[in-house]
Amino acid sequence: MIKINNVEFKEKFAEAHLRQRIYEGTSYITLMATIEFYPTLANNCILSGAIDIKVDMKDIHSLKDLEDKKLKGDIGSVTISINNDDIWEHNKSDNFSVKLGKLKNRGLDFSLKTEDCELNTTLELISLYTTSSKEKELKESFSFDGFYKKTLEKIVGTSQIIKYFISERKGLGMDISVERVKKDLKKLLSDYRYEHSLRVGETAKELARIYKVDEEKAYLAGITHDIAKEFTKEQNEAIMKRNRQTIDKEENPRINHAIVGAVYAKEKYHLDDEITHAIFSHTVGDIPMSILDKIVFVADKIEPGKNYPKIEEERQLAKENLDKAIILCMENNHKKLKKEKKKVAPKSIEVLSYLKKNS
Repeated sequence: MIKINNVEFKEKFAEAHLRQRIYEGTSYITLMATIEFYPTLANNCILSGAIDIKVDMKDIHSLKDLEDKKLKGDIGSVTISINNDDIWEHNKSDNFSVKLGKLKNRGLDFSLKTEDCELNTTLELISLYTTSSKEKELKESFSFDGFYKKTLEKIVGTSQIIKYFISERKGLGMDISVERVKKDLKKLLSDYRYEHSLRVGETAKELARIYKVDEEKAYLAGITHDIAKEFTKEQNEAIMKRNRQTIDKEENPRINHAIVGAVYAKEKYHLDDEITHAIFSHTVGDIPMSILDKIVFVADKIEPGKNYPKIEEERQLAKENLDKAIILCMENNHKKLKKEKKKVAPKSIEVLSYLKKNS
């Protein structure tokens, strides 16, 4: 049941993602839910939209601990988005209460109450984000066949790399205006970086057409891949802190900007997990990488404004085999860095080795 300003809506779907992390020694879970509803006639208008919910909880040591909890106060935010004749209105509130019921397989009973909204539903748990680097153990522990076999305490690692596992399904967030993003990028980036980002978007879109991937997502991931490239160290730390994430301060800034960019794009635009992971992995790759990840990675290297030895070979390979294109890009980059006596990121070496073995 969904009631907003006394108008009842029929639920289309209700999904949730869980994000686990350690902050100042405490284990937190953030539940991020999206409930979309069907168009409804109200006051001679056709209304549709969605509710986006973020709920922070601490001292959650297993998914079973989510059951039978009542929460209110400073626990997160609720954004109600209503579409009236293609005009969107977004209302955000941090004054709400939540009740979590029983966990049944993938379903978590969920109730929400704000000043203008009442909601009772069953959320389908889609994925788990974590700061753990123990991917294999995480998959075994939190697969939906044995949903909560181990406590979070036992699987939390120290790596600050943002991962997501469990389901192939992805979150939502594609109602964002591309023009709004471009306008923001124009303010955030230098002219050179802004034009580079647009070219990466166009190149990613062309590759998406070849590999039959969503072109809109590829373009959006392409133009936002460097969104945090020119942030200051202080800005990076502020963004990560308010999202209760941390980064390695000693890490190469060219890697950190991808991590911060993924977090910032998720926070600012609610971009889905496919897009944010493409942003996250565009510098040194990741294991594994989706087709969209690979497209954005390669597009960043071969966009028309780039010109360096062997780039034409990289461009040709990109149209034929993405893995081989990434391998060539990485090998060329590693040679260049070594020649300049610069450090090659360990993760880049790891990803290159993985691709060579599995391509």
